[in-house]
Amino acid sequence: MSKVKHVRIQMIEELLKTNKKVFVKELSEYLRVSPETIRRDLDELAQMKLVNRFHGGATLYKKVEKETVFEQKLQSNSIAKKRIAKEAATRIENGDIIAVDVGSTTVHLF
Repeated sequence: MSKVKHVRIQMIEELLKTNKKVFVKELSEYLRVSPETIRRDLDELAQMKLVNRFHGGATLYKKVEKETVFEQKLQSNSIAKKRIAKEAATRIENGDIIAVDVGSTTVHLF
């Protein structure tokens, strides 16, 4: 990596730490290089898992967890949620029409 590129990458990283988000156009103007150069720099940083790329810019890298929020909620207080769902099920009689919304407790109803 050339010294100029190394300095440019460091500047992009510092701007990201300060602003949390950078844009290709602004970086291009600020660093006085072409937008294509900035895109390549951001792509390289993304490959190193230092940034998350989006159309027109990047943010500081944030690892996307495999477990979704719903799965986390589903596991939280699962015993109590199962008890609640079991009790609710006893109150439903044959022929009743009910509406069940999506939720980490109502999933235990069926």
